[in-house]
Amino acid sequence: METNSNTRAFRKFLLEELAISGDELAIALQHKQPGDPLAMLLWQYGLISLTQLQQIFDWLLQNPPQTALKSCDRCALKVCLRVPQFLCKTG
Repeated sequence: METNSNTRAFRKFLLEELAISGDELAIALQHKQPGDPLAMLLWQYGLISLTQLQQIFDWLLQNPPQTALKSCDRCALKVCLRVPQFLCKTG
């Protein structure tokens, strides 16, 4: 995330809207490397569902800090360009 206000808003969204615990967020942040998308780490560690991952992508699209998100041409799922192709609903 680029700005402190955007980071605070994103953290608030994760904690309040998606009900991710502070401990779960800390686990993902502990493993985060520069350039790693936090949403993908949360999903990779089983801390959020695919539905929650989509909600995060939707939030990021509505509150862009310079994200690498786009809509999939085949299924309209909003995806991070770093997300593996297998997340596409049409295979």
